[in-house]
Amino acid sequence: MVKKILLLAIATVMIMSVGCVSKGKEEVTEKVGTESKVKGEEFNIEYAYWYNPDSKNIFSTYDNYIQKDLISAGKAKEEWNISYGDLKRIEELIRKYEVYKIDKNINALDFSKDDNNYITIPMEEFYIKFTIDGNEYLLEGNWTIYDIKTENEEAKEICEFLDTLKGIMRGQDVFINMPQPEGGYE
Repeated sequence: MVKKILLLAIATVMIMSVGCVSKGKEEVTEKVGTESKVKGEEFNIEYAYWYNPDSKNIFSTYDNYIQKDLISAGKAKEEWNISYGDLKRIEELIRKYEVYKIDKNINALDFSKDDNNYITIPMEEFYIKFTIDGNEYLLEGNWTIYDIKTENEEAKEICEFLDTLKGIMRGQDVFINMPQPEGGYE
């Protein structure tokens, strides 16, 4: 009899606990709204590359804009909404090359088997921030990775990924219709 009362008491406490957790979740959902929960699980990307860190080329689906480096003419910024098809292509590209598994900077020094450092002048640097499957990733690197693509299979695949990503981004109508850069980097 005492066992039954004890089991009944434990069951009651467990049911009450579940009720509290559910109620707490409902309260949080009411305060935050469902949009932020859904937004966090959507695929988004921000890709930037530059020679001059003050004048980056930026493609952001997080904030819906493209910024273009116009070199000596400054920079231009336009609102941008990527097409669903292009966004899916980029997501598939990230999954195909499994770039979310890269755990080091993308450059010749970190990928070279002989620890050689390569210098390219001017040096193009980049970052890629993306959210996939509810997780956010940040990759940083520079174009010295291209110096070792013939000797390193992993570097070759990263270069294929970077070329395809850059092609999709630079092919956006908003980017194409922005003013052309003036001058060049030496």
